[in-house]
Amino acid sequence: MISKSFRRSWRYSSANSALESFLQLLAFNRNNMLTQLVGFHFNCRIFFVATIALAGCSGQSGLSPVNGKVTYKGQPVSGATILFMGDENTRPATAVSGSDGSYSLMTLDAKGAMPGNYSVVVTKTDAPPAGEPPSMEDAAKATNRPPPAPKELLPAKYADATKSPLKFEVKPGQANTIDLTLAD
Repeated sequence: MISKSFRRSWRYSSANSALESFLQLLAFNRNNMLTQLVGFHFNCRIFFVATIALAGCSGQSGLSPVNGKVTYKGQPVSGATILFMGDENTRPATAVSGSDGSYSLMTLDAKGAMPGNYSVVVTKTDAPPAGEPPSMEDAAKATNRPPPAPKELLPAKYADATKSPLKFEVKPGQANTIDLTLAD
């Protein structure tokens, strides 16, 4: 911001010193911008150091490790999508089960889930086999047909958080093993 006295002196300067006044104005703005920039970087450094210090004080992310196994009719379910849906104060946590049905929850990019009560959604769909790409004639015939709907391989009650019978609590400060046993 340019001071009023400087603006006034620049405005009333003589024509001979117009160039000199203009150069002074540029120098004033450059110095003012440099001062603001240095102040900005100093404030950023303070914020960064304070953030690191606070994170160091907490010692943990607030997430508790959660893992388990998904089974349906006594068999492990591979490739199932698991979603832990909590209340409005918790973030959802997700996982995809491995070939042995085991899973480990993630919240955003961190391992674990926030402590709290959850409704659990488990889904698995049967995707059509990849196979060879269709011929041009087959592709042209299929343009007016909608693609086949994926087939749900698990009971529908597990696909809706409001209807799912799977309700669990993630406890803070400890490893949580939650096995998901699905039935018809």
